[in-house]
Amino acid sequence: MERKHEIKIRLSKEELDSLNLKVAKTNLSREEFCRLCFKEVAIKAKPSDDTHRLIYEIRKIGGNINALVVRAHIYKSVDTDAMRYELYNLHNLEKQVAKHYSNKKG
Repeated sequence: MERKHEIKIRLSKEELDSLNLKVAKTNLSREEFCRLCFKEVAIKAKPSDDTHRLIYEIRKIGGNINALVVRAHIYKSVDTDAMRYELYNLHNLEKQVAKHYSNKKG
């Protein structure tokens, strides 16, 4: 889309600081942020590094559990030690997530 129209907006220091804080929470430029505001699109904050780590850990544990289930299906037996280990990892991750998000202030 060609953008050839320009507008100029004057802001107070507080308004500019507020805008910059909101933009910093996203992966957007200030201009794209404003365009989305005009479209009344809900703008979400970018995921934190903790969120990416959490997704990685959940996928890793899920992949391990899936491999154990496949092996159990093929060989008609379950590696109980491996299953306990993965369930232990999953339980610990659940506790970490609960602790992290219960300590956050809304």
